[in-house]
Amino acid sequence: MGAMKALSANMSREKRTHFLRVPLARAISTPQLQKSLQQIAEDPLAANLPSAAWTSPDLIHLSFGSLMLDTPARVSKAKQVLHDIDMRALVNGCMAHPSSLPKQHDGLSQPVMNAPPDL
Repeated sequence: MGAMKALSANMSREKRTHFLRVPLARAISTPQLQKSLQQIAEDPLAANLPSAAWTSPDLIHLSFGSLMLDTPARVSKAKQVLHDIDMRALVNGCMAHPSSLPKQHDGLSQPVMNAPPDL
């Protein structure tokens, strides 16, 4: 079993305590989110979606991952890692060099960055 599969299998047995996500609903984006949800709802295939799949546009978010931070030391380490990310430089770098974005493989994107193994 590869290292990533082993890590993934191990994490699936652990209880996640923290989730990294960014809300997508903002004043400028909410009208488009509402329009998109309406278009999806009008699609005949949407009839097969369970009612639990529908949510308010205000709750739509982009999930980056989940962590098991079960000790104060792990929480502190995760805070430091997140604090040290220069988001402006990361976004500006991606905007300036679209070829640096992750490539698609079989419809699944590769992670931009992996959490340190000790988190």
